[in-house]
Amino acid sequence: MKELKKSRLGRIDGQEVTSYILDIGGDLVLGVIDYGLAIQSLSYLGTNRILSFDNPKDFLRKDNYFGKTLGRVAEKISGGMIRIDGIEYPLDKNHGEDCLNGGFCGFSKRVWSFEGCRLEKNGDEIEKGILEFSLKSSDMEGGFPGTIEMNARLNLSHQGEFTVEYYGNTDRKTPLAVTNELFFNFHEDKSLSILDHELWINSHEYLVLNEKRHPKFFTHVDGSPFDYQSPRTLFSGIEELKNDGEKGLEHPFILDSDERVVTLSSKMSGVELKVITTEPVVLINTGNDLEKRMNMEGGVSAFPHQGVAIKPQWFPNALNTEFLPDNLFNPEDSYYTKRIYRFSKVENDQYSEK
Repeated sequence: MKELKKSRLGRIDGQEVTSYILDIGGDLVLGVIDYGLAIQSLSYLGTNRILSFDNPKDFLRKDNYFGKTLGRVAEKISGGMIRIDGIEYPLDKNHGEDCLNGGFCGFSKRVWSFEGCRLEKNGDEIEKGILEFSLKSSDMEGGFPGTIEMNARLNLSHQGEFTVEYYGNTDRKTPLAVTNELFFNFHEDKSLSILDHELWINSHEYLVLNEKRHPKFFTHVDGSPFDYQSPRTLFSGIEELKNDGEKGLEHPFILDSDERVVTLSSKMSGVELKVITTEPVVLINTGNDLEKRMNMEGGVSAFPHQGVAIKPQWFPNALNTEFLPDNLFNPEDSYYTKRIYRFSKVENDQYSEK
């Protein structure tokens, strides 16, 4: 089957919400919802490899970020305030005293406009399917200065590669740091956790966070529970973290600039994923706070460590952290970020147990 299927999901804030299923006859099938530009499903070799709600209408809830595009600025901005050229801008405080993921009307809480689908062919064979979406964020929306014109391109290849690209322009200096939140679980049976999955991060530093989960300082991962410089199971890393009073990973890792890549694999499922990005940081979240109240795919209630999120992004809370580079861009600049999700089969003995 080589086609784009559209289905109406309902309405939110007076706007129609639509889901899109793109199948180009390859190893990957993509499901997208225009509300929050959410990745609803990412099926590789016939199995959805991300966590998804059992009822697609649950993606319309505003109290979660599952699969959605996060912006204008992903993660927390401390104190719900930024300063640009000496001017203070109060932001939405939608997470205690902080602004989280763009505030009450962030990119994850907006219906994106579908701009079309196109297929790239080599003879009679479809090599790529491309979905394009756009979004306009008005000046002072959520407290942020500048009108933002965003475009997103979702690219599905016949060879098991999914690429997400975000483009942006502004008419005033403003911060922009966009990512998306996909929780991966390679098992067909989503009642199984991701503790057997092996993670490798091309990173020798991570950001230590304070009690409010704001960055404090950089430190080396060597010999710590955050050391994923060689493949190791999430189980082994999480057990070490629990001994230190942490529930699991929810930390930003600084990607080595020579190759910004993260690899996740599961011997049991026979699947490997490489995430390659233009971003300097990846936030790894091992689903520590997933709750039973969420009814996930297959009727399984959510539970801690049911999925692991791999979120390429800019340095969190950059504008309010002196030692971090800012994420401001100007009208003469063009914003661009890219992440590639490259799936492949993996032999059971490819990695050694740790």
